[in-house]
Amino acid sequence: MLPGSENFNLGDKTLGVRSLSSSRLSTRSRSLSPSRLSTRSWPLSPSRSLTRSRSLSGAEATPEMVCTFSNLPHSLRIGILIFLLILGTSKLNADSLMELFQHSVDRYPIFKSLQEKTAALKDESRASAQSRFWRPFTSALRSNYRTSEAGQYPISDVNFVNSMDIFNKTRLDRQKNATEIQRNQVAGNTERKTIFLEILSDYYNFIKNEQLLRLHKENLIWLDEIVAKLKVGVEAGEFPEADLAQWKIEQLNQENLIEVDQLEIGKSEEILKRYSGMESISTDSTQSLGEICTDSSEFSEEIFLKNCPELSTFELDKKQIQLDIRQERQCHIPELQFSHTYEINKDPSGNGNQSIAQLGFNFQLPDGGRSLRIRANKRKINGLEEEKRAQIITFQNEFRGKLKELLSGKTVLANLKKSEEISQESVAKYYQGYLKKFITCLTFIQAIKEKQTIQESGISTLINNVQTYQYLYHVCQGDLFK
Repeated sequence: MLPGSENFNLGDKTLGVRSLSSSRLSTRSRSLSPSRLSTRSWPLSPSRSLTRSRSLSGAEATPEMVCTFSNLPHSLRIGILIFLLILGTSKLNADSLMELFQHSVDRYPIFKSLQEKTAALKDESRASAQSRFWRPFTSALRSNYRTSEAGQYPISDVNFVNSMDIFNKTRLDRQKNATEIQRNQVAGNTERKTIFLEILSDYYNFIKNEQLLRLHKENLIWLDEIVAKLKVGVEAGEFPEADLAQWKIEQLNQENLIEVDQLEIGKSEEILKRYSGMESISTDSTQSLGEICTDSSEFSEEIFLKNCPELSTFELDKKQIQLDIRQERQCHIPELQFSHTYEINKDPSGNGNQSIAQLGFNFQLPDGGRSLRIRANKRKINGLEEEKRAQIITFQNEFRGKLKELLSGKTVLANLKKSEEISQESVAKYYQGYLKKFITCLTFIQAIKEKQTIQESGISTLINNVQTYQYLYHVCQGDLFK
């Protein structure tokens, strides 16, 4: 059975992906146990070496424990493993994913920038509302006149003018600000989604490589024991030295895989730490992926599209352009203007000082480019509609592709489980053949590599399925944007 795939059941809406401990792996390797394969003093059994490694809980599995467990019926063994897996399973892993995401959002500077822009737009709207009926303007002017009859004399004017938006033309400016605030929110949601995808990818890469690291370390323990025991066989003349050299090469190959796993874990951990600002990524929170529902029928394409912030941007852009068109068409709406002028007139032949009050309307006449600007904005709206339709198709394909990945993952995992069982039996038979010198060590090693490849594929497929589910789940739930 694949590591971490005992209770992967899409039909039952349950997905347990906790990695198997070494002791659990050894119980499934009982077909390679020394008692069943050979009475030699240096068995090459993977199960012997694996039972000596520690499980995730820290308890050490002894040969006696493995033997007792192996004698149980197959269905009962599976039931016990699932029961223990459920007991050790928690939701800490999923919570840790969202915790890392939330820490990353809190630290990301773009959100503070968007908050400041939103606050500025709100202030502009309040200022526009407060100045609707009060936009005063004053001026003072002193002029000197010279006439042939009166000579030189001054005239001074003090003007006060106030414009009032009695038809509420400025409401369109406030509506544009409100739309811009919504665009900032959508931009924030788009950034949230982008950050979540990056966190999600690195988070599950971290978990996948931890699972692979455990697998490769367990295999290395087995190879170390093989090399140690094979040395005895070479000295006794039972096996050629070339076999020992070949097994040492496999040792080095396994060590290289461990180095790669550790490198990938370090890279993912560093990225997660940089995003979240956390000093370390707890291993405890990544040993179990928890119980995750994998019923794809719970996901709605309509809800998925509705929660995609990229699509909301088109509607807001369209709304903004429509407001521009309305402003162009309503430019002729007048404003009420009140003015008062006090004139100090020193003209000897004039009427003296004067006080003048005026009440009237100001009109803005359309310029020659108004109709062209309106037509250009309509073309922009048509372009946005076409672009939105193309984007909808893209997200529809993404959603349907993710659902197919979940269904395909179920089939692939089932086939990999069967393949591993067959491979397990093959390794046991090749082991017997190698001890009896019916096959070469290269043939035996090839069978072992095939088994490890199946196990690695099982881990990768399982993690990819969980990652796909988490993406669909959180986008449809919309908790990314809260």
